[in-house]
Amino acid sequence: MSSRSRSSTVKFSHCLAGETDEADLRLRIPGGDQRPSNTPDPGPSTTTAHELEALKKFHETSSEYTPVLVNFMSTVQPAEGPLPGGYLTFLVMTKMPGDSLWNMYYWGMSDEERKQIREKFLVALDWIYEQGIEPVDCGLRNILWERASKKCTIIDFELWRDTDASFGDETKELQRWGLVRQPAAKNHWEAWNQMFR
Repeated sequence: MSSRSRSSTVKFSHCLAGETDEADLRLRIPGGDQRPSNTPDPGPSTTTAHELEALKKFHETSSEYTPVLVNFMSTVQPAEGPLPGGYLTFLVMTKMPGDSLWNMYYWGMSDEERKQIREKFLVALDWIYEQGIEPVDCGLRNILWERASKKCTIIDFELWRDTDASFGDETKELQRWGLVRQPAAKNHWEAWNQMFR
């Protein structure tokens, strides 16, 4: 979320032309007592705009490793909305197969399956970097695994950076995503800085 706006995301799945797509509805809501920012922003939050940009890139390249944009619409909330004049954005993207490694208890899987996942993950991540995108929100919750097809995909591109480089050290990248164990940090600051590379 941007520092000047607060949004609520409602997600639901539906079928469209025989394929399952996922629709995100994002709207500006009043900040409440804790964050009394009740000024309507006519445009989407920075994270919504960022995800839209990534999904468009993935659509242009027919990505098989990430969701792709199917359609989107941005409008202004009507007078009866939670924050009249605030933004209302609909994002429709392909729904990726499988479940998140977090939900599948990745560390309870066999060594062999975890090895397969890491190999497929590195292929997917390398492809994403080739598109000029470095994911920032790294974690098991954003990696999907479909056991039957052994397909690994990466989701959630609200936070990413432009890049023209590869990810470099495979072990460090796998550690950053939680796919291999990290050695204990020597001190608090080293551990803190590892999160932000």
